[in-house]
Amino acid sequence: MMMDAKGLKENLCRALVEQSGLEKRRPYLGMSGIGRCQRELYWQFVDGKADMGDQAHWNCWLGYLFERGMVGLFGAGMAPAFGEIVAGFDDRFRGHVDGETVYGDLVEIKSATWMGFRLIKKRGPKEWHRAQVQMYLRHGGYERGFLVYVARDIPAGAWGGIPIWVFEERPDGEWADALDGKARRVLAAVDEGRAPACECGRCKR
Repeated sequence: MMMDAKGLKENLCRALVEQSGLEKRRPYLGMSGIGRCQRELYWQFVDGKADMGDQAHWNCWLGYLFERGMVGLFGAGMAPAFGEIVAGFDDRFRGHVDGETVYGDLVEIKSATWMGFRLIKKRGPKEWHRAQVQMYLRHGGYERGFLVYVARDIPAGAWGGIPIWVFEERPDGEWADALDGKARRVLAAVDEGRAPACECGRCKR
């Protein structure tokens, strides 16, 4: 029996969920999230992500889609992700970089909605993205990093040029020390089985 349009759509949606790259739980504390609330990081490490719905899978799939596309634009000027970066003080604190330039600079790629992209151009990179890059710079031994943003969508009539924006990030030793300290506290809390204090004021648990 041949597949109809409805069946094809269901297969595509199922494949997207299976291949989105969204993980319920990781056996490590990710450097990509170290800028977030330490209590949130604790519960994510212990129980995994709370939201595993279709929209979460869609957003994750879309993020990786733009990441792969941007890596392709670099061509020979960029090497794709090559593996993990692991903190020397605890191998449960890890990160995965998107790539590096042929000159050895870190490249981290982020996609954003049009509204988010406009705010980023105006106000600068998101703090938790910068925190992620700081950890990659420190534990990956980089002297310089680039945060590359691309807009996922452009409303009709809003075109003002190709929506790609790049920020340079240099190592900040004091900030990196503070972020490492947060990682140590979260992992110690995991070992003790006691959630650390909320920093954001929005934690419901």
